[in-house]
Amino acid sequence: MDEESLKEKKKQKLLKAGYEARARARKEKEKEREEKEREEKREEDERENDFKGWSKRLWEEHAVCLTLPLNRIRLS
Repeated sequence: MDEESLKEKKKQKLLKAGYEARARARKEKEKEREEKEREEKREEDERENDFKGWSKRLWEEHAVCLTLPLNRIRLS
């Protein structure tokens, strides 16, 4: 193979690799979007079917978020 055909082959490999990387990124992004939709649906169902349990869970998560910085300050 001459030098020109080697350059063209290398160029085609790079183009293919870029195309495949973009396709993988699109697929991963779609997967993440679907997972987020499932989580939002689950959250909405829980809120509608067990409001007290949902509310309590949110309150507990909020309390944990508030106490973590206080614990760090106390440890310092």
